[in-house]
Amino acid sequence: AGHLPGFEFAYPCHSAAAQRRFMMHAAPLAGGRNGAVVFHRDVTEQQRAAELAFALRASQENAELKSRMLRMISHEFRTPLSIIRGYLTMILEYQDRLERGEVAAALGNADAAVGRLDRMIESVLTLSRFTSGMQAMDRKLVSVQALVRQAMSALGPTMSNGRCSLRLDPTPLLASLDEMWMQQVIFNLVDNAVKYGGAAPIEIHAGMKHGRVLLAVQDHGPGVPADQLSTVFEEFRRLPGEQGSAGHGFGLGLSICRAIVEAHGGRIWAELPPEGGLRVCVALEAEAARPGSEPG
Repeated sequence: AGHLPGFEFAYPCHSAAAQRRFMMHAAPLAGGRNGAVVFHRDVTEQQRAAELAFALRASQENAELKSRMLRMISHEFRTPLSIIRGYLTMILEYQDRLERGEVAAALGNADAAVGRLDRMIESVLTLSRFTSGMQAMDRKLVSVQALVRQAMSALGPTMSNGRCSLRLDPTPLLASLDEMWMQQVIFNLVDNAVKYGGAAPIEIHAGMKHGRVLLAVQDHGPGVPADQLSTVFEEFRRLPGEQGSAGHGFGLGLSICRAIVEAHGGRIWAELPPEGGLRVCVALEAEAARPGSEPG
């Protein structure tokens, strides 16, 4: 006869003092005798130590992330603040020597820097709300083809010059989405393609793959170095080749895309197509048409 293996399992035990956790070990008696050896071991403190170590690591990682974010935010905010302060100081110190037109130009530049700072703050707040799970969403059944067309219509000038081409599957593509925020994803992806793609065409595709709705935006620019591909969604990340990076964009567009897509239960990634450029893909859970409901 073969030997039966031993086994063990953990179970909770409630007492008047506190909940304890035990590990039970059991093994058959040797020599073919009937019966088993069973003993119980209190593993409460061992488990608590493991949970505490895990919580400590998570806390340290969060602290490091917050510290890194604060350093990057302070660095990014310094540029528009320096511009604002520089122009206002110039006006205050040289107001009696400046022409009216020079004062107006200085105030205009300061106002533009204020607008940039305001947009940067809103981007940081949007990212924070999504990553913390605090952003409320109004999800409903949406036609992805219609969503893409609406976003492209809103982009207007980018589309009017024929730079962007759409390739939308004729089969209805439905998903449960917050239209406003998913349009923001499309805006950010196209904006990213414009910055990195130079004057090359931009392709936007929506279809089905492996039972999920797939949305892809591809440029035909110089692309991204392969060793930097995994970093494109990092906060305040600007890659080589962005046009006018000092005055356009904050390095948060793709980070916000990732936060919005993940809040929808989707996935987003970047890849280097064989023909060159950069392709950013979004995969979302497909939904079936519901009786009596019209997709947005």
